[in-house]
Amino acid sequence: MMQLIRGDEMNCGNTNEFRLQVVNKSFTYRLSQPQADWMPVLAFTATIGPDGSFEATAGNGYMRGKLSDGHMHGRMSGDVCGFTFDADRNGTW
Repeated sequence: MMQLIRGDEMNCGNTNEFRLQVVNKSFTYRLSQPQADWMPVLAFTATIGPDGSFEATAGNGYMRGKLSDGHMHGRMSGDVCGFTFDADRNGTW
């Protein structure tokens, strides 16, 4: 689940389902930001460290967080909107 923490609900949305696939301790997440016509999609590619932390940048945006006991929590910021996110594992990392 993603929760808006920066930006306008009309343009950014309020809550969105957050899904990603972790393969070999890495993942890519594409943040759609159609209101930013100069960069409508930010692609964050992250590698999960031994301590469960991850961080990625794309353009002016960032995504960072941590995995612990099958739960992921973090923050993501694009050009126009910012979110916190939480996800629970339903497969293997």
